Amino acid sequence: MILVVRREIPQMNHDNQIVFVYGTLKRGFANHDILTNARYAGTAVTMDPYPLIISESWNVPVVVDEVGSGYRVEGELFSVPLLDLKIMDEFEDVGRTQGYIRKRIVVEIVSGDQLTAWIYMKLREQIGQIKSDFLRAYPAINDYVPESLRGTA
Repeated sequence: MILVVRREIPQMNHDNQIVFVYGTLKRGFANHDILTNARYAGTAVTMDPYPLIISESWNVPVVVDEVGSGYRVEGELFSVPLLDLKIMDEFEDVGRTQGYIRKRIVVEIVSGDQLTAWIYMKLREQIGQIKSDFLRAYPAINDYVPESLRGTA
């Protein structure tokens, strides 16, 4: 007898939202600790291609809101409590001039199923100088400078 374990596909509801992360919020990366109450839900890739770049200032990974350019971006899914989503919005400066925008996109999980998730991205004019070519995934070895080390300049 073969036992098949099917992982439950996370869904958005009134208490939790599904968020796709591709950069410093991934497990093992510099800013993952802000996801304290989030539950890891697996890996995923964007259904549509987007430019994932590294910005010149502080080597920050950014997905540019230009659907159809770049590659299908690889990342991780988290089920995030609504209160923590507000913390993420604050961390990503949502609503501020140079901040990220949070929008819904479709992602594909390992099984081939598709679901809707939130992603943080920027408009090209918000980014400034771009340091990299388009990427499929944000590398584990990188030159990211955490906010705590950036100084006040």
